[in-house]
Amino acid sequence: MNQPRLRPGRRSDIQALRAAAIALVVVNHLWPEHLTGGFIGVDVFFVISGYLITSHLVRELESTDRIRLMRFWSRRAVRLLPAALAVLVFCAGAALVWAPITLLEATFVQIGAAALYVLNWVLSATAVDYFAQGAGQTMVTHLWSLSVEEQFYLLWPLVLLATYVVARRARKRRSVLLVMLLAVAVISLAWAIYNTSVLPSSAYFETSGRAWEFAIGGCVALLPVIRENIRLRLVPLTWVGWAAILTAAVTLDGDSGIPGASAMLPVFGTALLIWIGEFESDWSPRPLLQFRPVQLLGELSYSVYLWHWPLIVLAPQIIGRDLFARDKVILIAITIALAFFTKRFIEDPIRFGPTLRKLAPPTVLAIAVAATLVIFCAATIVVASVGERGVTAAESLYDLSADPGPCFGAQANLSGDECQLSNDLGDREYLLSRASIPNITLSNGSYCQQLRGKSEVLTCSFGVPEGEQEVNVALIGDSHAGMWAPALDAVAPELGIRVTAYLDSACPATLDPGVIGAYSHIAIQQSACEEWRMKAISDVAADPDIDVVITSARDRNYRFADGAPDSGAGYASAWTSWLEAGKRVIVINDTPLYPFSVPECIAAARSLEDPCTAASIIGLPPGPMALAAHSISDPNLRFVDYTRVFCDDEECHSVVGGLPVYVDFEHLSESFARSFGADFLQDQLD
Repeated sequence: MNQPRLRPGRRSDIQALRAAAIALVVVNHLWPEHLTGGFIGVDVFFVISGYLITSHLVRELESTDRIRLMRFWSRRAVRLLPAALAVLVFCAGAALVWAPITLLEATFVQIGAAALYVLNWVLSATAVDYFAQGAGQTMVTHLWSLSVEEQFYLLWPLVLLATYVVARRARKRRSVLLVMLLAVAVISLAWAIYNTSVLPSSAYFETSGRAWEFAIGGCVALLPVIRENIRLRLVPLTWVGWAAILTAAVTLDGDSGIPGASAMLPVFGTALLIWIGEFESDWSPRPLLQFRPVQLLGELSYSVYLWHWPLIVLAPQIIGRDLFARDKVILIAITIALAFFTKRFIEDPIRFGPTLRKLAPPTVLAIAVAATLVIFCAATIVVASVGERGVTAAESLYDLSADPGPCFGAQANLSGDECQLSNDLGDREYLLSRASIPNITLSNGSYCQQLRGKSEVLTCSFGVPEGEQEVNVALIGDSHAGMWAPALDAVAPELGIRVTAYLDSACPATLDPGVIGAYSHIAIQQSACEEWRMKAISDVAADPDIDVVITSARDRNYRFADGAPDSGAGYASAWTSWLEAGKRVIVINDTPLYPFSVPECIAAARSLEDPCTAASIIGLPPGPMALAAHSISDPNLRFVDYTRVFCDDEECHSVVGGLPVYVDFEHLSESFARSFGADFLQDQLD
């Protein structure tokens, strides 16, 4: 083996890897059910970037003992920014015209973050599920990976330069660099494995858990070049490398723990192919890799990546329906055409044109920063405007729900009046209301939702002032119990109640240890849930000041580890412990679950006349809480079922009394909860 590393040049095998990576990503985004792991194309891109950038920087270090940082960063900006900013401007305009009102704020928050190349951290902080397409995702969500790349380009030359300076007196500085890269890879991979087991949605986007993929590519750049005669014997390994990538694309899915250990398959497969490189052999895949359409797709891969996702998100909003197979094929053709014109008329003229070549690198960087700031500031203005509209809508709804008329919200089905057009949305601005559950913010400013993964029993109180209450109430359960807090807050003054809330999201108040929460695949959260609910149930039973216990849960969602449905025995045990302690227990049956986000569906609907109905749940077999209630014969236990507020015999309605019923697909909006009015649980609490 020769020691010096060859210049990577324009290698057809790397272009083919790019083509394969973008093809996997696009197919995964269009047909996620058929290519569940196609998202690993991003991991392939990261390894390629690590290899190419490390090769370039190490050559400069070895020839000049320095890295011209301004020159390097300005070239990266000229290469990546023009096309990316063009797509951001397009997405901003398209969002103002076609995006549902509920996605406007998220879209422009993400546009601003993408312009500053911090989108991955914004998505990590908000725990957006990248694999749940449509859930909190916008036309620019896919640009998280570009943010990771830019952060790599910003930090990597500094890391290499610092290591090179420290190792200046070492005879084999390349070996020192290799050890450093291996250390980065090991630490980052270890963090990724841990983080994906704790917070998988957040971990997917974090640069710290992706650094090892770039580092592996960098390690390949520092390895000795394989001699031609040895390379010919490695033909089987090239097929192994491609098989590793394709196997990962077919077998992995959103629950595989990417970028943790599962990502090693595509990452090391890509690294192996890059290290072996190109060579002539009758048995090598080179003829396939050099096929002109493959090479062309590799050349267009960056622009294809930029354009494909905005079109996938935008198309259904324009045509007013989900995409059929033929629509998806047309979208692929449009994406490739846009990518070609973007490269031909935006990327290449700016990258290779004479204008920027004449400017000093600091000037080029200043122009790049100015362009990104313009987009960021424009996005911030839109976000502020949408936020102000949301606050106005929330204030209006609060005032209306404080004294609901006979046809407002839930009263349309509770008051007994004939309410015409009850299922038609009263005002589209209602969809912007910031008042939402499970982030329960009550009229007194209390924040009542337990943080996931925490086992301490934290409480908050609301209602009449301490010392003035006639009845002490405990509200206990998961977020489906918590979503009734605004209704209790609204009736508290008239009924003289003070409520202490014991709420833990996705954690039911049951004493059956076999029943697992909604996040059972996250061990730390499941363990915390089990500990929390035992403590909370015991605390409520032991508190002599509590007169009434109100509870609810998304009971059909919780099952045993083997998948068997919950029998309700654990709920019955918990309720019995409260009844034996001399308390009244009020159980509110769970509300319907919709197969879509109610606000987003309404916002996307062409008509506001009874939009987005779902099949009625009336007539379904009783859930675990209903079974538990039927097993207890005690006059101090009351089971309350509001299903008829939402559903008739044929349909469940997403709009009742002119209001959207939910803030998502399962949680009541604050205004709708308050619209239950003065009669909410009055008979049970009196």
